[in-house]
Amino acid sequence: MVDAPARREIFDSLGAIAALLRRYILARAVLGLATALLYVGCLWAFGIDLLIVWGLLAFLLNLIPTFGSFVAGGLAVLYAFVQVDVGTALLVAAGIFVIEQVMGNFVDPRVEGRQVSLSPLVVLLAHLGWGWLWGVAGAILAAPMTIALVVVFAHVDALRPVALLLSNERDMAGLDRATHKAL
Repeated sequence: MVDAPARREIFDSLGAIAALLRRYILARAVLGLATALLYVGCLWAFGIDLLIVWGLLAFLLNLIPTFGSFVAGGLAVLYAFVQVDVGTALLVAAGIFVIEQVMGNFVDPRVEGRQVSLSPLVVLLAHLGWGWLWGVAGAILAAPMTIALVVVFAHVDALRPVALLLSNERDMAGLDRATHKAL
């Protein structure tokens, strides 16, 4: 049987995890929209057809970190090779590559990290590590699992230093605010 204070701590942890996951999903959706708009702008600049299809595909597949963007960008580039000359298609490929490098390696981890108080480096390494371990499923679940771990670690006294190391906070007071502000 769990005593009342421990039960309250468990409910607080679960509430914080749920709230941070909602913020993460919203951040992923906004980042997906930004990536889709950048794709559409790049493809429009080079006269590639089916802009709505490519934008929608980029938005939806961007929900799968790293792999989804690779697939969406690859399909758009393949279509460009079919529609336009090789030189223009290579420029499209370069444009999509730059978009993916900037969004995937800088903007996405930074925005996700700020929204859920994780270090951008931890977000990037979590996607790479969980993705390597479990493939696409690991990449999709990387940030949610890492968020849950940080919240649980923040509520276990012996693991609070690990939570602080993984978080985007500078001190324990900031960590407490980050893991409780979502409630």
